[in-house]
Amino acid sequence: MVYGNENAENRTGTVAFNLSGVLPERIGNWLDQEYNIAVQTDLQWRLQGNF
Repeated sequence: MVYGNENAENRTGTVAFNLSGVLPERIGNWLDQEYNIAVQTDLQWRLQGNF
């Protein structure tokens, strides 16, 4: 599931999503290693309101 505005013109470079049954760290590592995409996956970052 991808969260955000359905209109592409109103989206930013940040995308929030989840995959049921898959740990965020595993997704983040895979995106980093395979596609060189920087991903923030830890809870502390979300608790500080940086989302």
